[in-house]
Amino acid sequence: TQKKANRIGRITTDGVISEFDLITPNAGPDAIALGPDGAIWFAMTDADKVGRITSDGKISEYQDGLTPGARPLAMIERDGALWFSEAGGSRIARIDMQGRISEFKIPSEGAQPRAITRHPDNTLWFVETSANALGCVFADGSMVEHRVPIADASLRGVTVGPDNLLWFTANFANQVGAMTTGGETILVRDLPTAKSGPRCIMTHSSGRMFYGAFDAGLLGEIRLG
Repeated sequence: TQKKANRIGRITTDGVISEFDLITPNAGPDAIALGPDGAIWFAMTDADKVGRITSDGKISEYQDGLTPGARPLAMIERDGALWFSEAGGSRIARIDMQGRISEFKIPSEGAQPRAITRHPDNTLWFVETSANALGCVFADGSMVEHRVPIADASLRGVTVGPDNLLWFTANFANQVGAMTTGGETILVRDLPTAKSGPRCIMTHSSGRMFYGAFDAGLLGEIRLG
């Protein structure tokens, strides 16, 4: 996604780049994911829409069913649909391959959900940046929240580690932590670099875990054992 340029970009493995302008101006494309239909789906955060682009560059945009001010953000596939967080709406939403959107309210008001990940048990887990919690959403849209015992954490990223724990970044606290699927935070670690501003976190196919220390311009690795 090209957030400021309002485009979707594509690069081949040989480095050839193509760009595709969005229909809606100043849409702020952000998160992007491969859909089960073989198309690419993406969040249009500043336009309160979800977009879809085919391999030949045809773009569709969807908005019906989204609450104004939703600010769709992170996106992930589950059960033949795309699920995404609404950073401005305290909701998690689902869009099917026909563009039909359903919204599910997070129990905490003003939770500001951001990153979202899928556990092997098919639950989705997401950070609640303003509510200091990890949320879990089941297939039917029902949810449970688990508070994180870190003051002013500002949770930003979450991933499933090779140990099947939920690993998360605490941006303001400059820490990473791990939570069980039962909601128990069992580990919190300070990062080596002060004020590094950890955000995204991911698990590589090799089982190694990495996070982006945004404010420090670093990539960090979490080593287990």
